[in-house]
Amino acid sequence: MRSSAVALLLAGAVAAHTGAEHSDHIKFLRSLHSSNFPPTPVKRQSNSIPALESIGPALPSEPAVPLRAIPTAGTKSPVNGAPDLPAATINIANYPAFMSAPDVNSDQVKQWVAEVAASGVEIPNIPKNIPAPAGSGQSLCQLNPDAATKSNAQGNCWWSCGSCTRDTDVDTCPDKMTWGLTFDDGPSPYTPKVLNYLEDKKIKATFYVIGSNVIDKPAILQATYLAGHEIALHTWSHRALTTLSNEEIIAELGWNLKAIKDVIGVSPKTMRPPYGDIDDRVRAICKAMNLTPVMWTTEGELQYDSNDWRVNDGSQTGPQLLQTFNSLLDRASQLNTGFVSLQHDLYAQTVNMAVGYFLPAGTSHNPPFALQSVNECLKRPLSEAYRETSTGNTTPVGNSTSIATGTGTGTRSATSSTATPGTNSGASVNTSGALPQSMVSFACVGVLSVLVGGALALL
Repeated sequence: MRSSAVALLLAGAVAAHTGAEHSDHIKFLRSLHSSNFPPTPVKRQSNSIPALESIGPALPSEPAVPLRAIPTAGTKSPVNGAPDLPAATINIANYPAFMSAPDVNSDQVKQWVAEVAASGVEIPNIPKNIPAPAGSGQSLCQLNPDAATKSNAQGNCWWSCGSCTRDTDVDTCPDKMTWGLTFDDGPSPYTPKVLNYLEDKKIKATFYVIGSNVIDKPAILQATYLAGHEIALHTWSHRALTTLSNEEIIAELGWNLKAIKDVIGVSPKTMRPPYGDIDDRVRAICKAMNLTPVMWTTEGELQYDSNDWRVNDGSQTGPQLLQTFNSLLDRASQLNTGFVSLQHDLYAQTVNMAVGYFLPAGTSHNPPFALQSVNECLKRPLSEAYRETSTGNTTPVGNSTSIATGTGTGTRSATSSTATPGTNSGASVNTSGALPQSMVSFACVGVLSVLVGGALALL
């Protein structure tokens, strides 16, 4: 029954995003380096979709998918007021190593740290969390019990332990039956298959891209951008941000931002934290760097997450995932707002689940959902997604609000995530890692975390 399917999805969704060890995720990301994928002839290829029952954990399950056309320097941007497309010739020596932690002592990072300090945004003194050791099967909530007790809206609003959001976050689409379609972790060798489907169906999406992948696969990002999709940040090396020092967070976001601008010529105004791992310290740093966090919708403990990575690691079959996803769409149709989802364009399996089954389920739902990028569902022109072309505020306004469910869970807070700009001479930035304190929302769902603490969280 669909009610039991929703319960299954709930248990998996909560567990998936508690910050369980992610060494397997990083290992796979590194395996997608372009050197492991020989060039594929450019051709217009059909979107062949494997049978649902056959989508499983074998990796890699199919060769890289070629772009339908290779972007060329000087192509006119789809964004009003944006410069023409730059050349995709990137000198990798000018960037940190692929999928590795950036050096916080570099002159470039020191400059970004100084800019954050001069922003006037106060960084709350919240200690960084202890990361989960590789192979431990422990969640961030389990390893950081003190932080977990302060994770609600009255504390540090730590999303990983209860899905707390601030009103400065974006996590819904305002219009009912609107689906804010998002893909994390690309660009990958399989992103072109998503682009082909979206082009054929005339759908726009938001892509939260990893800086390392941007530099490694610049042509794929350029093709995504030229197709009119929204590009946003997902850090340089996909580390859980609350486990990093202020300087490390600044480096992750700064290099991600620089990589994107170097490849497409504009700077995104929004970001999504890896694994959804964000608290008020991370939010303040984002604000100081003119970035707005975009999460996926949560309704109490239920997350609007496709859980697509589960078919990749074998913990769910394709039919099981589709059943629970259909139940999630049924639930979404009862909301008074639209929703923002989470998918990944990282694996061949997650891409096949998306273009073969999840997205068609949304467009064929009764009533059907309107699939849009997050920027589009917020009723903003594409120019508002980038700093160089935005005519509004430097930082986009968040829209996190209580989801109308009738339960009155109080998982949202109307409190601002950071101090008022200008109340301090600068941001509190130190190298000790004993960093600032502020606010938070929701109790830590530790019981479900323990049940599936060993699950790999691929966000």
